[in-house]
Formats: sequence, structure tokens, C-alpha cells
Amino acid sequence: HHGHQTFDVDICSAYPTAMMLVPAIDYSNPIARELPKNHVLTLDDFVVDGILNPMLPLFARVTYRFPPNCLFPNLKRNSEDDDKAPCYPLAEDTPVYCSGPELYVALKMGAEITVVNGVVANVLKDNAGKTVYPYRHIVSELVKARSDAANAHGKNCLEAKLYKFIINSLYGKIAQNVHDIYSPDKTRANNSESLITNNVSASLITSFTRSVLFASFCGIHESGYHVYSATTDGLINDMPFDKFNALPLFGLRECLTESRAIITDDANPKVWEVKHEQTDLLNITTRGNASLTVADPEHNVLGGVIARNGAGSENPELPKESYENRKAFILSVASRTGKISAKYKQYTLLSEMQKSNCPYTESSHLKNLSMDFDMKRKPVKESLRAEYLEIDGESYEIAHIETVPFENNAEYLLYKAVADKQRCLRTVADWLRFFNDIECSLSGVASGPREDENYRWKCFKDCIAGHRAGMWDIPYLDTQGLSVKQKVEWLQSINECPSHVFNRKTWDKLSEKSYIKKILPYDILKDTLERIVSLSSAPELEEAEADLTTNRDVAICNTT
Repeated sequence: HHGHQTFDVDICSAYPTAMMLVPAIDYSNPIARELPKNHVLTLDDFVVDGILNPMLPLFARVTYRFPPNCLFPNLKRNSEDDDKAPCYPLAEDTPVYCSGPELYVALKMGAEITVVNGVVANVLKDNAGKTVYPYRHIVSELVKARSDAANAHGKNCLEAKLYKFIINSLYGKIAQNVHDIYSPDKTRANNSESLITNNVSASLITSFTRSVLFASFCGIHESGYHVYSATTDGLINDMPFDKFNALPLFGLRECLTESRAIITDDANPKVWEVKHEQTDLLNITTRGNASLTVADPEHNVLGGVIARNGAGSENPELPKESYENRKAFILSVASRTGKISAKYKQYTLLSEMQKSNCPYTESSHLKNLSMDFDMKRKPVKESLRAEYLEIDGESYEIAHIETVPFENNAEYLLYKAVADKQRCLRTVADWLRFFNDIECSLSGVASGPREDENYRWKCFKDCIAGHRAGMWDIPYLDTQGLSVKQKVEWLQSINECPSHVFNRKTWDKLSEKSYIKKILPYDILKDTLERIVSLSSAPELEEAEADLTTNRDVAICNTT
């Protein structure tokens, strides 16, 4: 909890801005040069015609090591063997794929980077010998069309919104199916590229945007200020905006200005935009930040950030950023003893509408969400202290803790595994339990089974996952003709974990290979499995079979 002025700042039109800087590749002769194995990368590798080029189309598998005092290393860990979130450790000895902009910034930070294999691509030149930038014309035209529509009919008119939607969709179509997280519909067996999918462009766009953020982190820290949170195209910090806006960003500021000048047709374009401002920031996790400050345009009050980490509004009839909704969310987080119960809306998938010709619908549901720190950086035990949030005369303890980069991938995976076993990380006592478990793991001493609700929920899910993987039988779930909906409803009816809901998403998750390989040993699951099997009693099976028979009879009557 930070009781001083902070700013939520975004790169203006981050992805379209990055797209303007991406060169076309000469695919008739795509490789300018190959990087030798074990080549130690230097900034000289980025010099083109005597000038440093941060947007050099360089692509490589590398290992790296940042200086021990580097607070914001910007190269990702290798995550090919697990499904955990990305993080950015000080060193990685297993090769990772990287692109030019992020490697350029890493070198500026003092990293030692060794190439395993890599190439520099040939850029396409026009007849005048100038670099071709394939996205500049379309982005500029769309931005102009949006501006013309807004000037003619108001910025909230349908035409202006349509152009904004198209502009913001371009990056998604370029990156479609380059990685499975960019697939348009994860429920389809075979996702395909779009007509403009381009691995090279997608990589450079993503790398440049991320590099701008990491360069800003370093500039903020070196200026004596602090970074509290960051997303893909913005960050929350306490550096006065005029100073922040002047950060050189290791030379990337010039790239941003060049791109924005072309987009806006303005010689002195705006590069950053302050989205929110507050003096009561509650920093929860990467996508969980909140303030009680409501926007008041008449009095020039911008309004504080309210990012709920996937939780819907408690009062959907009110504006999402209303004081009531802000307060309800903050109270749920500040008083939690485990996951919070959150509302969300579920919409009919386009694939379902196409396949079944069913109508579009939306429905409200509840889900259990963790609001704990997501361990993308290493928490420092020595910085742990209690702070107290006052709301309506009530005081809520919230632990304050500083973070540093993880030393390496193994350290991250250890901390993440221990964090996943915790019921809650809100108070100092919660965090002390976490650090005790870390010490036990490091020393090989068992800290004891987690007989709390999260542990029981894990055992319950593992029993179902094991059944789906064919490891053991659960009679009720083997009932012939039983629908997935009926199975899910029965499992929820025998679920003894009130903070968790067994729903269709849970059922689908338990068939994934990444989950099945983490199932606990049978000896641990035995008691839970025996309870589930015992609840698959004869009366319940007979009732299920009777329901199926009734449904068949009704279907026959309707057919007749």
C-alpha cells in the first residue's frame, strides 16, 4: 500500500507505434549473416552504416548473465518444460529465443550474452535504396480515418470506434498462431495463421514494446524513484511525469518519437499518456491494482487505477470505476483469507455459434480468484513489514514487501511451487509461513502436509484428473451416457471446499497433459479417492441411469 502520489502510464498506441518501426524482410535473400556459435554479443553487432540500430532484425537463441546489481533484467527465462508464467532472472544457462530490441537493451544494462545460434535478416529496400516499412501506410491511414470520423461525429461515434478496433486488432492478426496464447480460439483443435501472420514482425513488435518498458524501469530507478507494477504496454511509478517523459530509454525514446511523429503528423508528438493518478495505490499483483479515487473531470481529477485481476464488478448496475465498486473490490482483497469469490460473465464462443447454430448468450457466474503476489520477482524477507489499510473505521493488515530479480530459473520455480501451496499471502504471518516453507524446501526438511482447504481442493482435483487419465475408476463418472454437465454437477455436489467451485472449466483443465503430470502420488490421494468412490453409491448410480432412461423415453415420444 503506497500512500503517496503514483502514476499509471501507458505507451501511446503501443503496438501500432511499434509496428511503424518494423522493417520488411527480403525473403528472396533473407539471411544477411549468421552469428557464430558461442559468439559473445556486443553493441557492435547492432551498428548499421555507422549507427546503432535497436530495431535490427536479429534473432537468436542465447544464454545470458546480468550484473548482480541489475534490478530489472529484461530477458526471459527458459519456460519450454513448464507452464509457469514468464519471469526475468539474472541468469539463464538454458538457451532462450530473443529478438534484436531486447538483446540491445540487455547489452545496455551490462548483460553478457552468448549466442548458441542466430541470424541477422536482410531488410527489403525500395528502388531508391531505402528500407521498406510494410505497416506504415495502413496504420497512418487508419489513424487518419479515425481522427476524421471523430472530428466529424465525436470521438465516441461508431465509425471512430470501428477504426480504433481495427487498429488495435492488427497486432493480434500479425501474431495469430505464432504462439498458442495468440490463437483466436483455444477450443479448436487446429488453429491457423491469419492472412497477415508474420513471425518476424510479431517478434520485433513484442520485443520493442517490452524493451521500452524495461528501459523505463531502469531510468526510473536510476533517478531515485520506484516502479510498482507493469503490464504489456504500461506501468505504475512515482516519478513526476515531466521527468519520466524525458527519460532517454537507452536510445529507444528517439525510436518512439520517430514513430509517433509519423502516426500523428506532429513534429513533437506525445509518447506517453497518464491514464490514472492516485495517492492511495493498493498494489496487489501484476494485474491487480486499486485506488478509491474516482475521476472528476470538472475538478481536473484524473481518477485512480482499478484493475481487478479478472474479477468483475460487485455492483454491475453501477459504473465499473464507481466508488462503490472500487471499495467492494478493495475490501474483498484486504480482508481475504484465501481466494476471493468473484463474478464474471461467460459468452457464447463464435466457434459454438458456427458449429451448433446456437444464439449468442451471456451468463453470470462465480469463480475463485487468487489475489496473491504472482512471484514474477523474488520477495525479500528482510523488507517484510505490516501496513494497515483503513476503510470505514476498520483496519486491515496488508504486508509490504520489496522484490528483486530471481538468480535463475531454478530459484523461480522453487518459489513459485511453494507459493502455489499457500492458502493466502496477505499478512506478515502469511509471508513468514511462506519463507519458512522456502527454508524447509532448501534444506530438504518436510514442512508438513497442507491440510487446509487449498490442499484438499488439490487432492480432490487430482483424483478426478487421475480418473480421466485412466489411473483408477470412479463408478459414477463411468456411467454410460452421462453428460459432462451431469458429471460436473455431481462433482460440485460432493466438493467439500466451499472456497472453490468445480465447474466445466475445472473439468476441462484436468485433462491437460501439463496438469496430469503433476498429480500427487496415490498414497497421498488414497483417502480422498476412497471418499469419492464411496459416494458413487448404488442409489446414485441407479438414479443417474433412471434419468438417462427417462430422457431417452422423452426423446422417443417427441420423435413419435
